[in-house]
Amino acid sequence: MNIFLEGKPYKDNQVVANLGAEAPVYKDGKLQTMTTSWDIFNHVHGVAVDPDDGSLYVGQWKAKQTYPFKLIKV
Repeated sequence: MNIFLEGKPYKDNQVVANLGAEAPVYKDGKLQTMTTSWDIFNHVHGVAVDPDDGSLYVGQWKAKQTYPFKLIKV
């Protein structure tokens, strides 16, 4: 099966999103250093998918005791 993300072929074990920051960049098959501005998320620790509606729950670590974010599928 071929999977495409934003029109580009997706390979197993590749980072496909960098929540709260710029998209991941690969050069010669190697992931480049990723950074964030810290204005949206702080220390994203995990993402869970709601099987009923496809929403994403984003958990954070050391994020000033904030609750997980719920990102609603649109």
